[in-house]
Amino acid sequence: MSKFLTVVVVVAGFFILYGVGRMWNLKPETKYSHTLHRGETAVLTAETGNEVWLARKGKDSYQAQVAMGKNDIDWLKSAAVAVPAGTMVKVLHETESRREVEVMEGPQAGQRGWVEQEFVRPRRQGEIR
Repeated sequence: MSKFLTVVVVVAGFFILYGVGRMWNLKPETKYSHTLHRGETAVLTAETGNEVWLARKGKDSYQAQVAMGKNDIDWLKSAAVAVPAGTMVKVLHETESRREVEVMEGPQAGQRGWVEQEFVRPRRQGEIR
């Protein structure tokens, strides 16, 4: 009887986890949709506005995100550098929620800064610069 009970528990667990996964619409990471890691080339992205502000210090990246949301240009100019959205960057270092990046193109090429990971995305198919 214990083998039967074990099988029932395993099968029930599978269906519960499957249902939770379907409800959350979980998708596996792909080449074009995944968490960025050190050494990868990425693209800066912003939901609003045409620029992303890179904090000069890692500890300021969240504050830069808040300042972008509040449009606090004075704070941003004092602790960050503006880079156009769509600019290619290379991930140099990573923590749980932020990435240190180096700008790879444009007038800010070579500049380094910190940004929350939601402002960088993997390159898409055909994005080669």
